[in-house]
Amino acid sequence: MTTISDEVKAAIYKELDIHDFFAEDKGKFPAIRPARSYAYYNSAKKNSNGEIEIKVVNWQVRFLLLFVMMITLVSYLSSRNLWVLLILIAEVAFFFLLEWYSRKEKVIVNYYGIQLDHANYYWEHYQGAYIVAWGAGKATYSRLVLMKSEHKWITLDLTDRININKLGTAIRDMEPVSWKA
Repeated sequence: MTTISDEVKAAIYKELDIHDFFAEDKGKFPAIRPARSYAYYNSAKKNSNGEIEIKVVNWQVRFLLLFVMMITLVSYLSSRNLWVLLILIAEVAFFFLLEWYSRKEKVIVNYYGIQLDHANYYWEHYQGAYIVAWGAGKATYSRLVLMKSEHKWITLDLTDRININKLGTAIRDMEPVSWKA
């Protein structure tokens, strides 16, 4: 995997609008690290095809929907109104529909590349994979940076969707041999 120069790191910081003045003054960019540095110690589990699947979880929507369902349930138990029961049934149906849909949404990492948001990114087109993680206020953000050349890259949003440690482990296990040198 090629190392990124400080000028390229500064350009990535600028593109992603990361404000870390303390680090930038010293010429250090701690938010940008190789994807393998986020990996867990053990290797990732592979499916029957030899691919690593990482499920995309939108836990905020699940939590909000469960909270609304609990309020509706309490409302039904206190009033015994048929319309409230119908609303509760619709909420439960929507919850299971959301669960069914989220099972289909996943990131697949294999020996040829990574599939994210129904788009394929093949390892042979890139020189390295980096994860950028930073905080702003109470929020944390993360992006996957795939380096095409010294001054060309693409960034893919991972914020609140994928555990970056699981993705780092999958990339470490599946990255090309040329990146490991």
